[in-house]
Amino acid sequence: MLILKNGRREGNSIIFDGGYRIDRRGNLRIDGAKGGIIRYGQILSVQDDGQPASQINSLEFDGLTIPSNIDSSAARRILFVQQKKEVVILSPETFRSTFAKRFLLDRFDSKAYNHPLFEKGAFPRTQPYMAQADWVTQSGKTLSLNMRGGYRIDADLSKNLARIPGIKEPVPFSFHRSVTQADGKIVKLPSQTSPNSRFHLIQTSIPVFVGGRTYKIPEGGKSLLEVAQANGLPLHHLISSTGKEKSYQFTAGEKLEIPAKGYELRPSFFFLDNEVFNSVLIQGFLMENLDTNFFELIYSSPWGKVYKFLR
Repeated sequence: MLILKNGRREGNSIIFDGGYRIDRRGNLRIDGAKGGIIRYGQILSVQDDGQPASQINSLEFDGLTIPSNIDSSAARRILFVQQKKEVVILSPETFRSTFAKRFLLDRFDSKAYNHPLFEKGAFPRTQPYMAQADWVTQSGKTLSLNMRGGYRIDADLSKNLARIPGIKEPVPFSFHRSVTQADGKIVKLPSQTSPNSRFHLIQTSIPVFVGGRTYKIPEGGKSLLEVAQANGLPLHHLISSTGKEKSYQFTAGEKLEIPAKGYELRPSFFFLDNEVFNSVLIQGFLMENLDTNFFELIYSSPWGKVYKFLR
C-alpha cells in the first residue's frame, strides 16, 4: 500500500508528493530516471460519510475532470480519498485484507466480527492503547494532544468526546486530574466521568529534565540579573557558571551558555483505554488509587512509589 499525499492541480494534471502525478489521460505516472506509468485495474472513490467505496470512471479534482485509464490486466487498484485529496495504491493482497475493508473501503462485514471482545479496542491490532502528548494546545474547551509525526487527539472537555485518528466517530472519555506536587503529594480533583466510556484522559505532572542551551543577548543588552530572570534561573546558578557579578552588563549579540536546570515537574497528558487505565502502573503511579485492602502506600515521590503488599 502506498499513499500519495498533498494532491494539487497543476495545469491538466494532479500532482502528488514524491514525484507522482495523474495526467490528463488518466495515466498514473512517477517521474524520474526510473519513472514510468503505474497500471491499475480499477479506480475507486471514498468520502468521509461512512458509505462504502464505489467505482468511478473519472476523477473530479479542483474543477478538473480526468477520465480513468483502466488496464484490465493490471492487479493494482487505486483509491481516491476525496476529503484529503490523497490517492492510495493498493496491491491485490492489501485490497482483499480486513484492514483495507475496515479502514479504507468501508466494506467491513460487522456481522462477521460482532464478538464483543473485537470492539473493546480502538485499534484491535495494537490494544492496549496509550498515548502521551508531546505538547498540548487549547481552543476553547477543546484540548489538542499533539504527538510527533502528526498524530493528534482532540478532546472536547465540554462534551467528553474525543477524536482519535483512525476512528470516524468521536469516542466518549472520562477526564481525571491527578497532579503531583514537588513534595510528592498528589492533588486530585473530582473526575469528569462519561457513562460507559472506554477511554480516559489524565492530566498529571511528571519530572522532565531541562537541559542547558545557548542564549543570545537581545538588542539593548542585559545585565546578568536580567538574564537570570528571563531564563527562570536562580541568580547564584548564573553567577557560578559565568564567573560574573550580578551587575555585569552583557552587550547585544553576545552569547552565553545557560546551565541545565535539572529536573522539574511539568504538566503532562495521557490518553488511554480501560485496560491501561485499570493497570497497576496507572492506578499505582499516576492515580495512587490501588485497593487499600491489598496495597499500603509506604513512600511517594514524583519519581516513584513504594507499596507494601498486605496480602
